[in-house]
Amino acid sequence: MSPKSTSYHAQALTRGLEILRLLAHSTRKLESLADIHRATGLPKSTLVRLLTVLEQSGYVLRVDDVPSFRIGHAVMDLAEGYRRTSDIGGLAAPYLRSLAVRTNQTANLGVIDDSAVVHLCVEEPDRALRFRSKTGSRDALHCTSLGKMLLAGMDGERALQTLLRGDLDNRTEKTLTEPEEIMADVARSRVRGYAIDDEEGDRGVYCVAVPLTTHPPKRPWHASISLSGPVGEMIGPQCDQMIDDLRAAATEMALDAELSAALKIYART
Repeated sequence: MSPKSTSYHAQALTRGLEILRLLAHSTRKLESLADIHRATGLPKSTLVRLLTVLEQSGYVLRVDDVPSFRIGHAVMDLAEGYRRTSDIGGLAAPYLRSLAVRTNQTANLGVIDDSAVVHLCVEEPDRALRFRSKTGSRDALHCTSLGKMLLAGMDGERALQTLLRGDLDNRTEKTLTEPEEIMADVARSRVRGYAIDDEEGDRGVYCVAVPLTTHPPKRPWHASISLSGPVGEMIGPQCDQMIDDLRAAATEMALDAELSAALKIYART
């Protein structure tokens, strides 16, 4: 293949990807040929050729005779391939390991899976007395700081329906089991930007969680990180410092494009 031919194909690929990005971020969910022409500045004859190839491959769908186009079904195969091959735990581990070392408490990354929290990554401090958990384990939404913070990232009705799909069991004398009480705690967590589990899941264990987003938090968020440890070490001024440490780590993680993309795709599957 000649250098001129190689340059042509590279340019066509770049332009095709530009079209896909435009359609993927369309607020109207579709764009007309004229819209795409205005946004990209590409000649309409070039756009027709590129859109035809993308349509034949299933990456673009023509929806009317204007003509207008939207993203096609074939992009789902790419997203699924990304989800299968991305290592969320591996991407998150350095951040959580640094957090665990800095605070001397167990650091966790969690997302909602149906009606439970799933721990995608857990990093424990190097000490005998620590809260033990493991990557891949599941826990309840109603009595964990991760669960309450994740519910706070949803709109109220969706959060309530998600909560009610789980078992609101009574684990300690401090566990909230009434949906109204739990949702009130979720609302408080949303307002202050962090959630607390004060011996609600396990006696003697205190947990605090923040959303995985830049601070101040912007909804919706798909993941949360937390610190867990002995209650005596995590209340008072220590808790304020840990919230600051969590927010700093969350901002770093949210700015990691690879990790953020993997978490968004995981949350949608």
